[in-house]
Amino acid sequence: MCRGDLNQMIVLNNRSKNDYKSDNVIENLLYQNYVDDPRMYMYGAHEHDVKLKNIERAVEVFKNVTSKSNCTIGIVVDSDVDGYTSAGLLCRGINQYNPDINIKCYLHEEKTHGLNNDIGLWNELDQLSMVIVPDAGSENANEARMLYDHGIAVIVLDHHTDIIESDYSVIVNNQLDNYPNKALSGVGVTYKFLKELGVDVSEWMDLVALGLVADLMDIRDIENKFLINRGLNNIKTPIIKALIKNYHTIKGLGFSVAPYINATIRVGSIQVRQLLFKSIAGYTTAVEDDLLLESMKECKRIQSELVEKLKELNIITHKENIVISEDPYCMEKAKNVYGLLASQIMERVKVPVCVVGNYNNVYSGSCRSPVSIKDLINNSGLAVAKGHNKSFGITIDDRKTFNDLNALLSGETDKLNRDVTTVNYIVDQNDINASLIKKLAEFNKYVGKGILPCSILIKDLDIYAKAMKNDTVSFNINGVKCIKFKTPEDMRNIMNTNNINIVAVPEINTYNGVEYPQLGILKYEINER
Repeated sequence: MCRGDLNQMIVLNNRSKNDYKSDNVIENLLYQNYVDDPRMYMYGAHEHDVKLKNIERAVEVFKNVTSKSNCTIGIVVDSDVDGYTSAGLLCRGINQYNPDINIKCYLHEEKTHGLNNDIGLWNELDQLSMVIVPDAGSENANEARMLYDHGIAVIVLDHHTDIIESDYSVIVNNQLDNYPNKALSGVGVTYKFLKELGVDVSEWMDLVALGLVADLMDIRDIENKFLINRGLNNIKTPIIKALIKNYHTIKGLGFSVAPYINATIRVGSIQVRQLLFKSIAGYTTAVEDDLLLESMKECKRIQSELVEKLKELNIITHKENIVISEDPYCMEKAKNVYGLLASQIMERVKVPVCVVGNYNNVYSGSCRSPVSIKDLINNSGLAVAKGHNKSFGITIDDRKTFNDLNALLSGETDKLNRDVTTVNYIVDQNDINASLIKKLAEFNKYVGKGILPCSILIKDLDIYAKAMKNDTVSFNINGVKCIKFKTPEDMRNIMNTNNINIVAVPEINTYNGVEYPQLGILKYEINER
């Protein structure tokens, strides 16, 4: 008989040979994550030698417009990290191409996207020669027509799948035609445009890496791997350098940099957001960057408080296989954190989650899902979903639709193997040692969207020397520390037993400059005899 949170079927990855002692363990782990040519991925990452559709035409339009005197370009700054890095990279590139070109950048008042009516350019059409929309705009055909009618050229540098091609804008989007990298983000498309323009972007590759990682693009594509490597090897942007510190890894960008920028975009004042964008675009002084860093930390704190307030409202309601969370108060800035809250709930319940608020009798908010459901929702006519396939904004006209959405999505979520835990290796406890765990932990530098951390199962583990401090449980296996932070109360009975099964992730813990291999416990199971 067993007790614990490991009440699932445990299976070995279907690509694993359980050869955890192999010298090629990193290649093996990449292969288990469906990187079919691990050695090329590790040592020969490169850009795809294919041009994006319409990119030559976009460069031609850009050169034609900017060749005229008194040219002013309006750049729309989309409301997420990929949007800010895309627009910031574009500003830097245009300044290098021709510093005499006038640039006006337009931030959204709310967390909206594309050529929305909440950006100031609509009040300044007479001042603009061209509008460039990075990381958005592919579906803004009507707005592009309005700009065209005012004699304004429009270039879109986007990666989203909702595309309406028209004669009034030039759309460069990696989803068009057969461009091999469908996981390129807005900043990646912007990079391609500037490169085609003849701009040397080598000093700003950290912006490209950050945008790709923050937008959760699949890093298994060899081009994304190449671009991220270049960025991590040359971090120049002061605010990125200050946040990432010495952790120049994918995880460092994803967990130390992106959350602070996202929090600032979500809850920061327009003044702080403008300062953030100026920093990314290279327009700030060192003093301004120091002030910005403090403001970003405050935004992160405010965001956390706001999410906790929403949780305290007990707005979570479970309906079959979808969780719909309704915010009845619609507090100021609350809508901007619905996506974050949906992500946190989804991580726990492993089903699609929508967090919405009632805004003038229209329910709008964000949805996060472990499976692709955006097209399913749009095709049903029950709601309008815009964004990525698993992460998108949602608008529902009638609250009665909630039940219909549950019924629609229940079939999709039933396909999820929520009762299965997959591990890369099943390791004999006698083989656990510092050298093995350090070798497995080296894989962490490859971990990101599409590439999961290495996880191992250790069965019938005899433990005797255990420690408990606050909510942290720890013990040792052959000199390797096993640790579980934020341990729930029902797991603390691990202290009263001597034989368990655990699923754990090999890690390197750095303390006082010294690296220690350890195992981070994900799940456990007590063997009762």
